Amino acid sequence: LTFACGSLYVKFIRTCCAIEERIPLPPEEARTAVRYAYTVLAWQVFVSSWSLFFNTGGGLDLENMDTFNDTSPFLQSLIFLVKLYGILQATIWAMIPRLWMAYFARTIRCYLRAIGRDIESVLNSPEAPPERIIRRMDIMRTNLERVKIASHLASNIVSSGFIVALAISVVSVSLAVHCSSAGTTLSPRIRIFYAGWAILQAVNLLWPVLAWQRIKTQVNKIRYIVQAVELPEGAPTSLSEHVLLLLQCMDSDDFKSSFGGFLTIEPSMVASVIGAIVAYIVLLRQTTQTLTSVGASQCRP
Repeated sequence: LTFACGSLYVKFIRTCCAIEERIPLPPEEARTAVRYAYTVLAWQVFVSSWSLFFNTGGGLDLENMDTFNDTSPFLQSLIFLVKLYGILQATIWAMIPRLWMAYFARTIRCYLRAIGRDIESVLNSPEAPPERIIRRMDIMRTNLERVKIASHLASNIVSSGFIVALAISVVSVSLAVHCSSAGTTLSPRIRIFYAGWAILQAVNLLWPVLAWQRIKTQVNKIRYIVQAVELPEGAPTSLSEHVLLLLQCMDSDDFKSSFGGFLTIEPSMVASVIGAIVAYIVLLRQTTQTLTSVGASQCRP
């Protein structure tokens, strides 16, 4: 599975390199993409360090705590499962979908911003002959199609893994909120871990989604630039036709569909996620209280 995922990522890297040869990023955009990649990597290293510290004996010495033996067997097994998942989450392969999706979303946005600046400079140059403007718009339309193909490829590579990671993160947030609440019999040190873990997982949930959502905003900005241009009087009909063709390539719904529609922030999706978390927490609380009361009744003389 690791080699299969690695081959897909290598394929996407080659595609991005091919796009970069045809759409050279300005120096400031290239620095922005690299800086964002380091930011995402630093965040994932911090999440891994948090998980490894609390799950490898540095913070969650569960067996040596007095309160651990007082908890129900269900909660003990739940803690061990979350502990095992935390160790797996701290490994590189568990974080790849989020990291790559956020980074490539930002990189594609840098490409779109560079194309938008080029389009604005071409359309706002009144001294340029119409033939040169038409030729430049054809190049920009081709570049937009290349970026769209790259976004489709990125979606096919990382969307499935991101959806799985998204579902696991929802469960992780539910477990973390439940275990960090005051209603459990866990020690303050364990509650601190789960409170921080809930925050980290919430950020991991929203970061890639927001990164992809901003691509649609960037596409709408480019579309607004093209719509706001005023063609000079006596401009040939072919120039207006090429402007219309350029507008057709910048339909934000095309970029939205390339992400499967799943990564678009919709109120119904947010309500479903919140409802699932609340229902899961209520179920955990009821189950834990039932097991605790049954265990206490069995221990009575």
